[in-house]
Amino acid sequence: MKHKGELIEKAVRKSGVKLTVLAKRLKRSRGYLYYLFQTRDVSFEEAMKIGRLINYDFSSEYDTILHEPVSPSYDRSKKSVEYWKTKYIELLERYNDMMEAGKK
Repeated sequence: MKHKGELIEKAVRKSGVKLTVLAKRLKRSRGYLYYLFQTRDVSFEEAMKIGRLINYDFSSEYDTILHEPVSPSYDRSKKSVEYWKTKYIELLERYNDMMEAGKK
């Protein structure tokens, strides 16, 4: 497993963005950034936030996270979008049916 904090530190330093500026943009302290650089397992979301600010895409370094499901039924593929869209529509239809039944 890659040390995510080290990957982030390397990208930040290479970007030339000052730590003080980055910390302000993140609404965090510089100490937080140093802590993050020492952290082996930085969340994908936090890395992406930093990546947007320094114009760096961490997704290639996080390839294992992109392919590891959060839960056994979780799938980040296009099928997953269709699955949740269908579930949402079914839920709306059930809600509408309940509202109609309540009016009678």
